[in-house]
This record gives sequence, structure tokens and C-alpha cells, in this order.
Amino acid sequence: MDDEETLTQDSSSASRSVVDDADRRAPQAFADFEGQRQKQLIAAAIFGRPAQPTVLDRYVVLRRVGAGGMGVVYAAYDNELERRVAIKLVHLARSHSGDAQARVRREAQAMARLSHPNVITVHDVGEFDGRVFVAMEYVKGQDLRSWLKAAPRSLEEIRAVRDARDRRALEMVFSAIVVKFSRQRSETAERSSGKRIRKGLVTEFFVRKGRELCERWAALDRALEARGKGVHEPRFVLSDARRLPQTLSGEYRCDLILTSPPYGGTYDYLAHHARRHAWLGINPKQLREGEIGARRDLSAGKGRGRGEHWDRQIVETLGAMRALMHEESLAVLLVGDAEVGGRRMAADRQLERLAPEAELEFVAAASSPRPDWRGGPPRKEHLVALRVP
Repeated sequence: MDDEETLTQDSSSASRSVVDDADRRAPQAFADFEGQRQKQLIAAAIFGRPAQPTVLDRYVVLRRVGAGGMGVVYAAYDNELERRVAIKLVHLARSHSGDAQARVRREAQAMARLSHPNVITVHDVGEFDGRVFVAMEYVKGQDLRSWLKAAPRSLEEIRAVRDARDRRALEMVFSAIVVKFSRQRSETAERSSGKRIRKGLVTEFFVRKGRELCERWAALDRALEARGKGVHEPRFVLSDARRLPQTLSGEYRCDLILTSPPYGGTYDYLAHHARRHAWLGINPKQLREGEIGARRDLSAGKGRGRGEHWDRQIVETLGAMRALMHEESLAVLLVGDAEVGGRRMAADRQLERLAPEAELEFVAAASSPRPDWRGGPPRKEHLVALRVP
């Protein structure tokens, strides 16, 4: 253990007594674990006395290592086996979900069965005050943020990172295609920064993936042709998609359409991708005229008629889909509630109301709330099924 985190035999014994006391004192079983830990540290600093060890099950928490979408990770000490461990304490909301609890336990059990230099060993999984925790091997090292702050990183250093996923992520982050970094997704300010690795790396990656997709479509086309006539074959057009008026020919009919139209009044792709237009060789005029649901057209400062404008765009979209559907086709749309003139518009009700204008029939919808990153109450996302009547 590090000197700053060394537990003497006396403190180890004291922490055991704290564990024993915890069984008898209800306040030790708190809901906000991190909040209680911070209170103990603040009280110790104010009154000039050593902080009592914060105990999680049989583990003495030493410090907070980091946090993520699943929970918070702490460096801790296992008094019974006398070793340093890392403990992931799953967020309270996930712990209250039976499915999430079961998934965390299954993942921990699967990792515990593995033995590999690149896989962290899992020692224990349990529950503390209604929250699932996983005790894992503690790996001493430097976190990514500290590593990046230490010095400018060259391409050679990035390529020397052993973990393949970390290496790929670093290559993507420091490639020239990254336009900006921002904590707020709607922010569109820009500033210059030095180029870290050679230009075009990510472009080459997407070109390779695009060619792979073309090859797979062509192989599927050949396979369907071999089965004979009467099969709805994909008609792939080998050309620059930027110069195609449409992807599918007018004679083609789909059995199933899966799509996710823009969430009305939420994004403005013309402004968001302004720095990329010249690089991609795209004429922004076409995007300005053809983008549907743009925030610039549906925001509160655009006068009256915004709702009617959004309805017309949806009807035109549904009409284009209907032109590619036959009598037994089904269209499934992933849509989110729109923000029109500062007010929410339920997307599922809008589709149910407008589908008949495009000669489509509303079949069913499944909805789920999603947090609004701009603040305010959650908005809903919907899976909506439409068919030809």
C-alpha cells in the first residue's frame, strides 16, 4: 500500500470495530454513500481530528477513484484478506432495478471465471444498503486524464498503448476530424488546437467501412438473384451518395422500413456541421432547403405557423415512405417529442393524426421517457408502427 494510504494494525483494528458498530448503529447504513463520506472528511478537517474510516460492508474505503455511468469506484482495503481492492458501487437508480441488479451480478460472475492479464479479477459481489457493489482487483496506475495532462502525446505514444480499445479511442479523439470538444452538446463555439496525429486517419476508417458495406450489399444482391425471380431484391447503386437524388429506384418496394426522423425543433444540422461542408464537398444550400425539423425553423422566435410547418414536413416524409411500400409493408419509426415554438408536441399523436394524409394506418406505439439535456421535464421517445391500409 502507498504510505499515504497505509493502514496500521491499530487503524485496521479500529476499522473492524467500526464495522461491528455499523451493525448496531442505523446511521452508518446511509443512502447517499458519497455524501456521507464527504461529511466525515469535512468534519475531520473542521475539528482537527482524524477522519473515521468509511466502511462499505467489510471494506474500508480509502479514496474515490472515479465515476461513470454505472456507478462510483473507490480504492478500499479488505481487512479480512489484508489486500487493496477497487470497489464499484452501482448507482442507486440502477440498484433499485431488479433487471439491472441481476445483470451486474451476471457480469461479475462471468469476469470472476476468467483469468487473463487484460481482465481485472473480481473478488466479491454483494449488496450494501440496497446498492450492489463489486469488489475487484486494484490496478495501480495513472488515469487517462492525468496521462494526457502530463505532456503532449505523439502518434507513436498513442500507438504504444497496449489495450486495443483504449488505443483506438485515443486515435479517434486526436484525429484531425474532431471539430470541437464541449461539455454541452448544443454549444457550437469553435477554437483552434494543434493537430496531434496525421490528418485523415478517421476518414480512412470510414472509407474502409463504407467499402465493406458496399461489398456486403453486392454479395447479398448476388445471393438473392441466385434464388430466382419473385424475391424483393435490394438494388444497390454504386455511386457517390452526395450526387444521388435518391437511394432506391422508383420501382423498388420495401417489406420493412426502419427509420428515425429528426426530433422536431431539437437540432440544427446545418449549423452543427458548418465546418464540415467544405471538407466533404457538400453544398450547404441543399441541406438548408432540405433539412426537416430544424431548430432554426421551429424555435419560439419564428412567428406563427411553426406547428403547421412541422406537420407538412412529416406528411411529406410519410408520403416518400409510402411510395416505397406495398400492401403488406410495415414502417417502424423511432421518433421523439418535438419542441415547437417552445412547447412540446407528442410525436406518437402527431403520427397517428397525420398518417391517413399519406395513405398510411397507425398500428401501435411504445413509449419511454428520456431526460432532456437542455433541462426541464423528460421528453418521450416512441417506436411507432405504420402500415398500408
